[in-house]
Amino acid sequence: MCMMCQTVSRFASEEIDAPMPSGSVSVAPPQFDQMRPPYDMREQEPGDAYGAGRTALISQVFDAADGRYEFSGNQDIDATLIGSRWTLSNLTFSFPTSGTFYADEGYPAGTEPAEHVAFNAMQQDAVRYALSLVQSYTNLTFTEVAESATTHAELRFSQTSYDDVPSAYANFPSSSEQAGDVWFGMTGQPFYDTPAMGNWGMATILHEIGHALGLKHGHQDYTAVDLAGEGYLDPPGGGGPRYGSAELPANHDGQDWSLMTYRSDPGAPVAFQGEGFNQPQTYMQNDIAALQYLYGANFDTNSSATVYSWNPTTGEMSIDGVGQGAPTSNKISMTLWDGNGVDTYDLSNYATDLSIDLAPGAFSTFSAAQLVNHRAYSGGVAPAVGNVANALLYNNDTRSLIENATGGSGNDSIVGNQANNTLRGNDGGDTLVGSFGSDKLYGGSAADTLYGDGIPGIPPGVELGDGVVVKPAGAGNISLATAIDVTKEFSLASNANIIDSTATPHVTISGTGDGNRDYYKLTVNAGTTLTFDIDNTSGVDSFLFLYDPTSTAVAFDDDSQVTEGAGGSTSSFDSYLTYQVKTAGTYYIEVGAYVSSTSNGPIGSGALYDLQISAGGTPGSGGGGTGNDTLDGGTGDDSMAGGAGSDVYFVDSAADVVTETAGNGTADRVAARASYALAAGVSIELLTTTSSAGTTAIDLSGNALKQTTTGNAGANTLKDGGGVADALNGLGGDDIYLVYAAGTTVAEAAGQGSDRVAAAVDFALGAGVHIEVLTTTSSGGTAAIDLTGNALQQDITGNAGDNILHDGGAGAADTLKGLGGNDTYRVYNAADVVVETAAQGVYDVVMAAVDYVLTAGAHVERLATNGTAGTSGIDLTGNEIGQEVVGNSGANKLDGKGGDDTMKGLAGKDTLTGGTGKDLFVFSTALSASTNVDTVTDFNVPNDTIGLDDAIFAALSLGTLVASAFWASTTGLAHDASDRILYETDTGALFYDADGTGAGARIQFAVLTGLPALTNADFAVI
Repeated sequence: MCMMCQTVSRFASEEIDAPMPSGSVSVAPPQFDQMRPPYDMREQEPGDAYGAGRTALISQVFDAADGRYEFSGNQDIDATLIGSRWTLSNLTFSFPTSGTFYADEGYPAGTEPAEHVAFNAMQQDAVRYALSLVQSYTNLTFTEVAESATTHAELRFSQTSYDDVPSAYANFPSSSEQAGDVWFGMTGQPFYDTPAMGNWGMATILHEIGHALGLKHGHQDYTAVDLAGEGYLDPPGGGGPRYGSAELPANHDGQDWSLMTYRSDPGAPVAFQGEGFNQPQTYMQNDIAALQYLYGANFDTNSSATVYSWNPTTGEMSIDGVGQGAPTSNKISMTLWDGNGVDTYDLSNYATDLSIDLAPGAFSTFSAAQLVNHRAYSGGVAPAVGNVANALLYNNDTRSLIENATGGSGNDSIVGNQANNTLRGNDGGDTLVGSFGSDKLYGGSAADTLYGDGIPGIPPGVELGDGVVVKPAGAGNISLATAIDVTKEFSLASNANIIDSTATPHVTISGTGDGNRDYYKLTVNAGTTLTFDIDNTSGVDSFLFLYDPTSTAVAFDDDSQVTEGAGGSTSSFDSYLTYQVKTAGTYYIEVGAYVSSTSNGPIGSGALYDLQISAGGTPGSGGGGTGNDTLDGGTGDDSMAGGAGSDVYFVDSAADVVTETAGNGTADRVAARASYALAAGVSIELLTTTSSAGTTAIDLSGNALKQTTTGNAGANTLKDGGGVADALNGLGGDDIYLVYAAGTTVAEAAGQGSDRVAAAVDFALGAGVHIEVLTTTSSGGTAAIDLTGNALQQDITGNAGDNILHDGGAGAADTLKGLGGNDTYRVYNAADVVVETAAQGVYDVVMAAVDYVLTAGAHVERLATNGTAGTSGIDLTGNEIGQEVVGNSGANKLDGKGGDDTMKGLAGKDTLTGGTGKDLFVFSTALSASTNVDTVTDFNVPNDTIGLDDAIFAALSLGTLVASAFWASTTGLAHDASDRILYETDTGALFYDADGTGAGARIQFAVLTGLPALTNADFAVI
């Protein structure tokens, strides 16, 4: 590119660039020529105007704090601005064919026009390419005209064999007639007559056009130069000095940021260091920002959904599949401006470990082999920061963002921006990082790591940088107050000296001592693990101090252990320090020289060191926004952290790790392609399969937090995870629900398979839930778990504990199986089947709300109505096994059937039938001849017994009724004072008389059909 004049205390408006070396390190370095203003402005006086109206000075403001004039206030932009611009929106350009066309425009005789040589076809095409770039960035348009003696373009391109032009130069916008003129010397400069994308000739044309449009050299500081007084710019209105701007920030003074600087990379000397055929292929990010500051931004450039891709073997960029021309060698060095649309970087054809960053001003590296070496001329190695940089935002307008990126088959790192990004890792173990938007992250195959809202450790609002900071001597960071902030410089680019560098944000600071301690600061989240690693020391035995936000020293390292650190940290001069941040805030690192085991001193002038800082943290503590992100790790065991917002995670492996903390969203969802269990503490609200219509059997397990868990049309097992109650919905297929939390609900519609709920806690099916089987989680368990069905048909099974099994009320008939333990069955359907085998408890109870016949073979010890106070007449029938059969306060019909039964009618006019066996008929409720007289239909003497409750029959003593207390007669009346139980033999009526022939009246309590021949031995007082 045009190596402009020597850097002295004066500025060159016309660029006379030094000869470019041939590419061999044996060639002598270039020599810069003298600087000079345009010929016709060298003797100008205030008020002179040589073409006024076409150009203007741009406004500047004095910055008292820095003691300099500024234009935009952004040093990255201002450092490449000379201070003038064209006022025309359309600029004409030409390729004069004769030096006579420059006549009468201030050129002295015998100078450039006198030895004019026309641009050749390749040079003309290069100019057209360069101007098309500017037109794509800005609101300028360009029209090519045929130069003549009477037609003059604003921008004119010619060669000259004039000896005073050893390289090339261009004149800035001004009132000079020579403004916009570009001259190339005929001195054998490599590629000047064969410019092509990426070579020295093309880069020089880009550079010179930058000057012609108002850009200066970024490496030069003109804050003390009166550009008007020296004749380089028009004087401001009313006269007076016109001072220039400062140089580029040290970190960005390199051709990765601007092709207007002589420095190949930060810290390089102001001399050519690169290669003649590996040069910037476009204007770089600071150049584009400066041009847009002058001429506005063109948001119509590629304003639809555009796909950008590159060739791994040629470096050619394609736009929507159309090649844009290959560079002269397989190197990529460019900045991309896209005006609008939802756009994509597609690197799916790459097999390297990609590092893609979509943030404004960030760099992406596709291939180390395609990186330019900025120190090739001097035999050094200084790879470019990246292959492609994103343009900076114009006035914070996000239309120019690239929204999407697709990786290749390597282990890629892809970082989003503030837009709604779609990031795809494809094959390989990828790290995908969303940011402020509602992002979609798809990892692809292998084990991927996905962060929805930024990287752990980095605080909210901070985007990644390029991972490189150059601290030259004299930078001024000599105290905590003047510490250089590196928070926005962290990167995920691959770095051999950083463990897990593509997943851990890191920055490398290359420092040069100047007789002071150096200070840096960074703002991080609580929980971040900071690692500080000094490498590559020269002339300094390093000593680190770390200070917290209160300026209190919290850690230090004097590098006494040779084995400390990773990567290059193997020298006893190289400090290594780790610290876990307890409180979020700004932390300060002090780099000094070893003095003692507890103190350090200033770093000597010229001493060198690399300070590598990495910031690891808890997944999900990233610094992105609150977007609703989608994260898909693809195949492999992936790690995903969505951060704030309601995020969606796609998992396809039980080993996938999802991280969501409480408060980071209200509807976070995990969508599983394979069986998956949420880890403890993961704050996910929705746990589903990826497709409700899918038929793959996918099992889902929640955790102790609240989830809604939904299966698919396959046979799912859904588990609530215990803790807070969940909602489980299996959808189609034969599903199993595992319930460990009280209050968990299950949803199953008709026709959605034959389903089962297995509960570890008391559980009741909701109304209308189509569950066919309701069980405990373990048939051998002894915990007392109560199960309740619903109005639909279920098979309900307990465990070896004391269960209460409820058929769910009126509706379809259920099958109830208590298994072991003393179980209680609540029956609301006469067709319910109770299953109890021998030895499955010693006191199982059926409580019926309807007429009920106990299932044959059911080893139930008690058959009762569902409430003794009820007045509905409920009829109960036992089975061949002896039971206690108990009615209520209504008129019950109780039939014990076989076995030795105990029949209790309780209140009401009941009919009691003992059936076969030795039955006991118990009378235990308040007597009433009008409302509580039971009929015993089959009393058998001597097998059956009538039991009299002594609380009711208070005049009787416990045990077999004494003979004197029993009297049988046809009248049913007492014959002496000792009679208590009176039996009317011709009617079968039984009476109780508390005082025999006394004043008290008898009260009937039963009638026995068949008129059995009763004696006192048939009664027992209990």
